[in-house]
Amino acid sequence: MNLEHLSSRLKLDVSHLHWQARSQHLTQEQFQQRFQSIADGYCEMVDDDDLPQVKQLLNLYLHHPPKSLS
Repeated sequence: MNLEHLSSRLKLDVSHLHWQARSQHLTQEQFQQRFQSIADGYCEMVDDDDLPQVKQLLNLYLHHPPKSLS
């Protein structure tokens, strides 16, 4: 999977998580656990060269939800 495709999927997954947080009234701890699970999965999918870019996206999406579903 190329980085562009992975980035699109990550954006959708994080958007969905932010939606779940609002609709299911997740606690901050529940949100963080789910986000970390997503982050770990995506970090395992990429090679070392792409890892910094994925981590940068994760950090961005953690603090600024993607616009697609928010």
